[in-house]
Amino acid sequence: MQLVDPQLLSPKAVAALRDAAFTYGNVGGTGTFDSGPPSGYAHLLRQTELGSGASRFDEVVQTLLGWDMHRRAGLNVQASDPTVVDGAVAILRLGIGRLSVPAPVRVVDVVDEPLRKGFA
Repeated sequence: MQLVDPQLLSPKAVAALRDAAFTYGNVGGTGTFDSGPPSGYAHLLRQTELGSGASRFDEVVQTLLGWDMHRRAGLNVQASDPTVVDGAVAILRLGIGRLSVPAPVRVVDVVDEPLRKGFA
């Protein structure tokens, strides 16, 4: 018997999400502030001090790129990969069981710079 990680999507679900059409134009525009947001969308920029130093930065990056930021916000996360990578897909759910609201997402850009990490 093979155990299945409940936080990972099945290969069938991953394929379906990767094949799904985007629901907005200017795909990738959410990853830059240069071109502005897609029509009908607005960028939300919120900054807060999370600490200082290289070890704290690494800890925050792990939280962000391990989907834990979403989990800590109360969302259930089922993803194609345990960490955020370009092309990863996930279903974020708010609520419990059949009463939850699904929000499928696809990672279209990963920022991996020495002093800046993130994804869109």
